Amino acid sequence: MAKSVKRTLDTLAQVFPDKKPELERYNLVALYAVIAELQRAYAIADVLPQLRDWFLDFEARRRAQDVMDADTAEAEWVSYKEKISHSTDAQDSIRARLDFLMRDLLSSFPNLPLKDKQREFTHLQKMAIFRRDQQTCQVKIKCDGVRVVWDNWHCDHKDPWSKAGPTTVENGQVACPACNLSKGAQVPVA
Repeated sequence: MAKSVKRTLDTLAQVFPDKKPELERYNLVALYAVIAELQRAYAIADVLPQLRDWFLDFEARRRAQDVMDADTAEAEWVSYKEKISHSTDAQDSIRARLDFLMRDLLSSFPNLPLKDKQREFTHLQKMAIFRRDQQTCQVKIKCDGVRVVWDNWHCDHKDPWSKAGPTTVENGQVACPACNLSKGAQVPVA
């Protein structure tokens, strides 16, 4: 859990490298939840630079709605204003804000790829990959294609899971531990 909290905070620091006046306590909690949700379910590496602009635009639209009277403003924005004005730390308030922010974000990034819900290869998938690759490291960053044994190898995603690479036999490959650990989430060069 501490790793995921740190990863989310690090991502927020990437998206907002300098202080912005729009980052207030009421929206920072919800923004943290948005980033955590995105990291959990979506491949976001390619849109990180644009998330800051989306959020600043969101806040500009929120401020424009705030100056309207309740009869003129859109109902969802009125509800959002209530959630950020009262009990901002309540679980239902944070959930409502997260849902509203996620709907808005996904409307702005309609093609954001979902990560495969299954990250780990099954035993049968691993066996198929191990046999197909003839027990030989395919990554070849730290070795020249060393032959591995069943108890000492990694089943690696060719296209990284964190970048929406599926957990399939086709996208799997044998990697010796040294190569896999040095590879990280790099996309293979063809």
